[in-house]
Amino acid sequence: EKRAWRRAVVGLSCVVFVLLIAMCVISIAVAIAFKDAYTMQATLVDSNATILKVASAEYQVPLIVAPILPLATLETVQTMTLTIPDPTALPSGKVTVVEHVSRVRLVSPTRISFSLLSGAELRVWDGEAYLQPVVGSKISLCKSDVTCSAFRIEDTNSIDSYIQRADDALQEAGLSSRRARQLAEEDCLAPTGRESTKRMVDAKIVCERTLSSCNADQASWQLTCNNDPYLTWNGVCFDASQDIELPINANCILSADDEAGDGWAGCVGVGEIFRMDIESTGWSTGGVYLKNAKFGEMIFTVGAPITDAYMSRMGLFSDLPVVDVGPDGVGFPASPPP
Repeated sequence: EKRAWRRAVVGLSCVVFVLLIAMCVISIAVAIAFKDAYTMQATLVDSNATILKVASAEYQVPLIVAPILPLATLETVQTMTLTIPDPTALPSGKVTVVEHVSRVRLVSPTRISFSLLSGAELRVWDGEAYLQPVVGSKISLCKSDVTCSAFRIEDTNSIDSYIQRADDALQEAGLSSRRARQLAEEDCLAPTGRESTKRMVDAKIVCERTLSSCNADQASWQLTCNNDPYLTWNGVCFDASQDIELPINANCILSADDEAGDGWAGCVGVGEIFRMDIESTGWSTGGVYLKNAKFGEMIFTVGAPITDAYMSRMGLFSDLPVVDVGPDGVGFPASPPP
């Protein structure tokens, strides 16, 4: 009797095992029969090998293409990889940093800015790219070399198509020649790269007061170039100076102002006199003087520190007549006060 039960149990187990295998085979067959999409490398195809969808490619793009990227693509940008100068990083003198993006501000097909979690801001502006730290002057970045400065996106379009669209946008804005120089860059931190691509010049705003000055904190200044808010600086005197970087051939206005608005009434001596000018290697704008006045300004074009002939052509000499502003706020050429 025990043998009979044992045979029955073994037989039943075999039947159950066969049924399980049959169910698995049927399930697989049904799944294959009804499956209409398959993954093949980066594409999704149906049972007839017809392409249903192409997967988005993830790749690095240079900074120069950022302003023309679709908003949906910009939303996927999370980090920026940047190579910046660092004199303490020997022997190369540069470091690579990864910055996290907190906000993207798209202005036009040639202008965009990225707010970074570090507090700095990265701007791609009319074919130029630079990093504005929380403290200190802006840092020039390469624009067209992904091995130097770039960010990663997911998109079905190719990098070549984006570069072409960026070139077209710059050309429409009259910046195609600048773009051509950028594409010719071989090293974003080469010694000549900054002058050849950015055409910028180091300068210094000098603000000083004479022995007859008083209430220096009431004298403020502002420098604006090309009516661009990103090319605007301001400050107060106190015998101070500020290092800046100006684009060559930019049209700039340097203005001085009496914040109290009273022309320094009550000051003794020959009058309240403040002198502000822009100095660079080989050239200077001359100065803006305030003397018993509320406002004064000077308009000039930024020159390149190249040759005396160039400065003569640009009209930039250190002995240019200064501007003495009368009570009516109208400036006229005059000699510095004694």
